[in-house]
Parts: sequence; C-alpha cells; structure tokens
Amino acid sequence: MLIEYPGCKVRMSRDTARRVTPPGQDASYSVAKAIDDRLIRVTVRSWRNTVRHLCEYGAWTDAEMEDWTDREARIVIAWLAAGDICEEAAAARR
Repeated sequence: MLIEYPGCKVRMSRDTARRVTPPGQDASYSVAKAIDDRLIRVTVRSWRNTVRHLCEYGAWTDAEMEDWTDREARIVIAWLAAGDICEEAAAARR
C-alpha cells in the first residue's frame, strides 16, 4: 500500500503494517528492522512539509523533531503510516 503525507510517501504491505504495530508497545525496533529489510520504503520530498504534518499529531515538539536524525524521522513516519494502514483496514471490515 502507498500512504502519502505532505512531503513524503510510505510504501508497505498490510501484512507488514500489522506486524510492526503491536498494540500498546514501542514499535520503533520492528519498524526500523522492516525499513532495513526493505519491507517499508519511505521517500521524503520535503522535510519541511513532513515536519509540519507530524506537528499536527501533537506528540512531539518542534525542538524534539529538530534533534531527530534522518533515520529516526523515517522510523516515526513509517510507524504512523503503519498505524494508518491498520486503521483503514479495520474501517473497511466494518
């Protein structure tokens, strides 16, 4: 599946999205491994637009995001996309 956010695109299968988003757990390790294994692809066109989009989630401050490495940002973006894919799949089953 392809998820597009302002400034970036994330591609992964529904199965990968389910595997990397365990309910109530930190998924950063499993998302990072899936990125390393090329099961998740994150393409960023504009970090500025992507950061603006992440700010809308309200979970991070601008200062926190400024300290992220490229890899950390890609992990967060992929994690959010995996959650969105799972939510869309659940909504489609209703």
